Amino acid sequence: TLLRSTDLTRVGGRTPIARDADDPAQLIYTSGSTGLAKGVVVTHGNLVASARIVTEYLGIVPTDRIASVLTVSFVYGLSQVLLAVQAGSTLVIIDAALPADVIDAFRRERITVLAAVPLLWHQWLATPGFREQPLPDLRVLTNAGGGISAETALAI
Repeated sequence: TLLRSTDLTRVGGRTPIARDADDPAQLIYTSGSTGLAKGVVVTHGNLVASARIVTEYLGIVPTDRIASVLTVSFVYGLSQVLLAVQAGSTLVIIDAALPADVIDAFRRERITVLAAVPLLWHQWLATPGFREQPLPDLRVLTNAGGGISAETALAI
């Protein structure tokens, strides 16, 4: 089933409430990697601006098929949802647990945009077929949640 964001004028019998850009949208808890862990309030305007900026610099377009492999409770996972909405792209939720099945889904679903974290990149690179059988539609790769080595980046 294809659900377009423009179809969401009413959800569950309720009409969405208008929001201002300065209204809080989410509370993110930081890991504390630069000091003490803390909660950060993110506004609707922050989310819209972030989605617009990232969509532009990555060149995300309506014909893209963005893989959703990260939980949306994780900022980076939610970002894939917001990019798809911003660009009018297709968000493909990958519902597979084993690395080989995830990679097969990337091929089957003709994924063009893939975002992951270092642990996933390492798992996929260790999976037979990931390097040997290219993902022909893939054109944008991103990484967050920690650095990856130049060697890993080149292998991807």
